[in-house]
Amino acid sequence: MTDPSEDGRVRTIRAAVSADGPELETAGQQKLLLHVWGKLQRTEGALRDEIAQHRKLKKEREEDVAGYKEMLGKIQDLSEQKNAQLNAMMESIRAERDAFEAGNQAIVQLLMERGGVHHHQLLVNSKDRGDTLKLSVERLVNDMESQELTIGQLVKEKKNLTHKKEQLETELQVLKKQLSGLKTASMGSDRKEKRLQGQLEASQKKLKSCEDANKGLSEQLEKMRGDMKMLTGKLESMTATQTKVHRENVSLRRSIKQKEGEIQETRRDTVALTTHNQLKEKCNELEKSLSAEQQAHAEKLRKVTDKDKRNIEQLRQELETAHGELEEVKEKLETTLQQVHSLQRDLHEKELENQNTHQTLQKLIKEEQEAQEENRELKRQLSLKEENQNTMRNRLHKESTSLARQKEEREGELAAVTRELQESREVEKGLQLDKESLSQQLKRIQEEVGGYQVRLLEMEQFMETGKQQVTTEQEANHTKIKELEDRVSTLDMDKRTLSEKLDERIEQHQKLQHELRTERDAKDQLRSEVQRSQMKARSLREEKKKSSSELEQQLASAEAENLTLQQKIDKLKAELQNMVLANTKATGAEEVLRRIEKDLRLKLQEREAENHSLVQKATEKSEDTARLTAEVKEQKEICKRKHGKIDSLQQEVQTGRERLAAVEAELSTLQQNISHTTEEKSALEGAVSTMCGELENTRQELAAAGERAKLEMKTVQDKLDTAEQRLATALAEKEDKKKSSQRAVEELKTKVEMLEQRLTQASQDSSERADQLGHTERKFSEQIQTLRQKLSTVEAQKQQEREELGNQLKKLSATLSHTQQELQSREQELEVTKARLSETEKMCSESESLLDREKSSTVNLQQQLTDEQGTSAKFREQLQELVTKNATALGAQKKLEAELTEKQSLIALLHFYHRCRSKSGEQIQSLPRYRPSKRPCRERRSSSNRR
Repeated sequence: MTDPSEDGRVRTIRAAVSADGPELETAGQQKLLLHVWGKLQRTEGALRDEIAQHRKLKKEREEDVAGYKEMLGKIQDLSEQKNAQLNAMMESIRAERDAFEAGNQAIVQLLMERGGVHHHQLLVNSKDRGDTLKLSVERLVNDMESQELTIGQLVKEKKNLTHKKEQLETELQVLKKQLSGLKTASMGSDRKEKRLQGQLEASQKKLKSCEDANKGLSEQLEKMRGDMKMLTGKLESMTATQTKVHRENVSLRRSIKQKEGEIQETRRDTVALTTHNQLKEKCNELEKSLSAEQQAHAEKLRKVTDKDKRNIEQLRQELETAHGELEEVKEKLETTLQQVHSLQRDLHEKELENQNTHQTLQKLIKEEQEAQEENRELKRQLSLKEENQNTMRNRLHKESTSLARQKEEREGELAAVTRELQESREVEKGLQLDKESLSQQLKRIQEEVGGYQVRLLEMEQFMETGKQQVTTEQEANHTKIKELEDRVSTLDMDKRTLSEKLDERIEQHQKLQHELRTERDAKDQLRSEVQRSQMKARSLREEKKKSSSELEQQLASAEAENLTLQQKIDKLKAELQNMVLANTKATGAEEVLRRIEKDLRLKLQEREAENHSLVQKATEKSEDTARLTAEVKEQKEICKRKHGKIDSLQQEVQTGRERLAAVEAELSTLQQNISHTTEEKSALEGAVSTMCGELENTRQELAAAGERAKLEMKTVQDKLDTAEQRLATALAEKEDKKKSSQRAVEELKTKVEMLEQRLTQASQDSSERADQLGHTERKFSEQIQTLRQKLSTVEAQKQQEREELGNQLKKLSATLSHTQQELQSREQELEVTKARLSETEKMCSESESLLDREKSSTVNLQQQLTDEQGTSAKFREQLQELVTKNATALGAQKKLEAELTEKQSLIALLHFYHRCRSKSGEQIQSLPRYRPSKRPCRERRSSSNRR
């Protein structure tokens, strides 16, 4: 397409090229100038972009330089503060050292003045203390050496830091130089901007037309963005539904996955078809636009060629007058060509400058990358230094504590030494030696203190540098966190774009459904048309039947008119054949339409069934998920309740067990009591049995004694009888012996009396014994009765206790059996609940795995969307490449046409010029409107030949 601002550009270029000469230029020159103008615009845009980049880099470098300057200022301030602190510390140390030396001198003077008796003991004590001090000094020397090593390491690190600081300063100087160079380049570019500002004004007019052309594309992009937003909303709703539908069975998942794969394939096909059709439409539109542009360009070329022909005719008519002007125009053309060459050189120089600036930019980028790497290394070193700092802090703290302890010990030792020196007046020589050793030790201690102070200062400096580095690292970490947040936001934007693409796919599916509906409507229309044709065929068939019946009647009625009727019948048959063919065609079309309709209906039914099944599955999934969530909640609540019941049952079991233990303890105590009572009963029974045995023995003894007494009485009576018989016999036989017999009788009487007394005594004794035995029997019987009563009461109590214990045992056994049954039932319920819980956990895990799969499937869909976006971007890039190629081809065609027109015009001018030269000078003079040039013809010819 042509630009309306071309004439204005040509005028501006003409005005710039030839301000004094006439404006007589060809279309080829105009096009060449326009080509140069386009190149200048491109170079100008590139230069502006580069200048903007240079300015950005300049600003960044200036900000970096300001940051470095601030850092250097902070470091200098800190170093000054530390130097001031060091000076104050050194002055305080010097004052303490002077005071300590003055005290030592006073002590030495006192020692010199005084002397005493305890010379030997003080020498020995001073030697021992000198040895201990030497050992402590050696330890301090070793510590100082180790600290000197650490100080050396710190000094090395400080040197490395100073070296790095110097490197950074050199880099800053290099950057300053580069900035100055960039400033100079920017100044030159500003001048070039001022030059090209006028050219930009003309190019802005062309850009307006491009903007008008791009407005349609921007509107399309806005529409697409609106569609993408709608798709994002739909995707969000889909994601919400997906979050709801996160638990379903494996079989449903497999079927859904299969259906989703089929849907994805159909979507891909539809998207590919739509994208292909869109690309085809775009390509057709581009081809149409290109063809229109080519036609317009051809018309322009025709117009230009017509104008050139007219101009050539006018030139032929006015050549005589414009011969000198032609040479001037040639000179001006040479000047313009030289200017064009100079412009090309400038452009080449600008390109070289651009390349140099690009190289410098690449160098700067590389330097920035190196600086970033160095910053990372510095951060790593800072972290290491922080660790070293922490270790050195701990070490210094320990050393400071140890030094304070040593100082306190030494102060105590010095106090003891002063006391001993006051006591030891006589020990001057030994104390002088001690003084020398102490002075040496003091010098060493002072040197050590100075070294420690230096180390402390260095460590403090190191700590402050570490703090600064830590702050820088924290700032870097904050920047990294911000970058990560930006990345997260970009990822969210990518997610939104993917959701928008999914919504686009859904909209495409809806479009396909709309197209299917339109096709269905078209099929309905075709069906209605087929029905109309069928109705027509039926009407024709009915008419045919009517006509055949009429013809038969006519044939039966009138045979005369057979020929005419036959002709009419033939005509009607031909018409019928045509109608039959039309019917067959209509029926074939109907069949084809029916097949198409059936296929489309089947496809629609399948799609609708699939969509309905998907919707049902989605609803079922949502219902299943809701039901599963409710069931899971209920099961969780049931589990909680069961856990509470289990806990309560366990508590009840525990209390039952405790009761059982208490009852068992009571049973054991009762059993012990029963055993004790049985033992007491056995003991009482044993005592009763022993007493019964004793009673029986006494009875037996009494019975034996009574029998003995009876036997003795019998024997006495027998003896009395025998004695009486003897007396009778003796009285009868020996009357003489009366006295002796009387004596014997008296003796017997005395014996009998004695026996009677004995019997009476024995009877009395037996009665007393019987009384005693009766009394004892009564006592024993009373005791036995009391014991039996006690036993009966104890047995009754024990029986009651046994019955109560039996009842309690029965109750406890019942409660135990009941609790055991409850425990078994609860354990069964627990096992069932555990099984349900395991099943629910399995279901949850399966649903979670299904969710993960769905997430992976969504991720895959998003990946497919990204892939399709990449393919669409590739298609767009290909289209853009085609457009650019077409544009380049058009530009090349225009260039070629311009060159052809230039060559044709030059050839025509040369032919005309040679013709004019072939004519004589007189003829030339006789021509009208001839204006002779100022120079002679020979000079003109020589100049033209030279050209």
